Amino acid sequence: MIAVCAACSGGGGPSRAAKNAFVDAQAAGFCAVKGHKFTDEHAQHDAYVTAASRTAISAADLRALQHELATDSALRAAITDRVATTCP
Repeated sequence: MIAVCAACSGGGGPSRAAKNAFVDAQAAGFCAVKGHKFTDEHAQHDAYVTAASRTAISAADLRALQHELATDSALRAAITDRVATTCP
């Protein structure tokens, strides 16, 4: 069985709105943990996951965007920029 990501196979991939929501969610996760001291790694992880999961992205778009995150420097840069402009 071969897994295929829609964004990788020319299927159009996630919409611009889905990408923006993903960037917002990832930035929210980073903002939730930035500058905070946590009692342990689990508490930090839970804070990040809780903040980053507050989005209405479809499961298929989320999988595609998570794949893009590993391979697309522009997407990572967009998240970095959003963190820089939205985190206190």
